Amino acid sequence: MTTRDEWFLQHDVERQLVAFPDWDADLVTVFESRSSYVESFYSFCLPVPTACLSHTFSDPSWTSDYNSSRVRIFQEVHKHFLTRAFRNRAGSIELRSLFHPFYLDTSTERVVARQEARSDYAHCSKRILINPKLLARFLAQTRQTLLWCVRSIRFTERRLDELQTESYEERITRDMCIYIRGVNPITPEGKHHLPRMESTSRVFGKRHVHEIN
Repeated sequence: MTTRDEWFLQHDVERQLVAFPDWDADLVTVFESRSSYVESFYSFCLPVPTACLSHTFSDPSWTSDYNSSRVRIFQEVHKHFLTRAFRNRAGSIELRSLFHPFYLDTSTERVVARQEARSDYAHCSKRILINPKLLARFLAQTRQTLLWCVRSIRFTERRLDELQTESYEERITRDMCIYIRGVNPITPEGKHHLPRMESTSRVFGKRHVHEIN
């Protein structure tokens, strides 16, 4: 299997879903989106009441989790990319801007949150990163725990027989993680929007980020 095939089959996305970033880092990603001709990726951290964990892993969708979330961490389209609820629990932080907007802890002069964005004719992406200690404090004070939610769709000009695979869909459940992965030929509707593409793959699901508890 080539590196290109592995990319289409989303092995990297699966690894990201089941192994959340290092909590010893200065900043960790709580939101990321990427969009191009060959990819649509959307992932985010969702705080939910701890009591919800008893039933959330019966279904890979996020709808009920999103509705049960008491207060959230970030807001995608806003000058203040951290919610007021998060900022109120983050101490003495101020919004600054250089090349990208960021929050500075005025007591330590350290960057505790940053937003990154890129856009051109072929690709656009956005990320929000937060200091994990602030994230842990927010979860403790709001009595919530964290889900990592992912939806990833990729396209290729190769047919499934060229990839030596067949159309399939699998549901994976393990270690407080549930997701669906699959591949199939692109639909006629998809072909209308992406005429060069022949096949599509997807990963969709969520994971309990138990490392922060």
